[in-house]
Amino acid sequence: MASIFINNAFILGSVTNNGSETVANGCVRMSTRPETDTSTAQFSVDGDVAIITGSSSGIGKGIAKRLAADGVDVVVCLREQENVDPIAEAINESELPGEALALECDVTDREAAEALVEATVERFGGLDMLVNNAGASFMADFDDISPNGWKTIVDINLHGIYHCTQRQKRT
Repeated sequence: MASIFINNAFILGSVTNNGSETVANGCVRMSTRPETDTSTAQFSVDGDVAIITGSSSGIGKGIAKRLAADGVDVVVCLREQENVDPIAEAINESELPGEALALECDVTDREAAEALVEATVERFGGLDMLVNNAGASFMADFDDISPNGWKTIVDINLHGIYHCTQRQKRT
């Protein structure tokens, strides 16, 4: 599940990836196929700026590419810079109208989330969308998850959204 914060409206919906497309229920249908123009044609997002957390692969990567295809300047971020650099490079070297900036950010760290938003505003002059896509889970029975494992999941999935969204609201 990803939460999307767009122009002071918080949207929470289920997001799935079936291999050929990313579907955001309750939000906007976003196709990862560039030739399909169904995602944001009814909305004007050209020139907007978005942060997509957890955007090195899967759903986050698909959202970043789709938004860039629609003219949105995107900030792709993850805990490891080397994992998001290729995403930004691919967007910037493509024919997509949106520009990409790769930043390292551990969303569990409040100061890192603040620095992420500040760097975005400094580079692009504002922030219109926040896609809280960073998330964690364990493939284990509930009884087998350690207290530290549980804390890690809550820190990323709950506190990460809180840190990023609260900071974004102050821009």
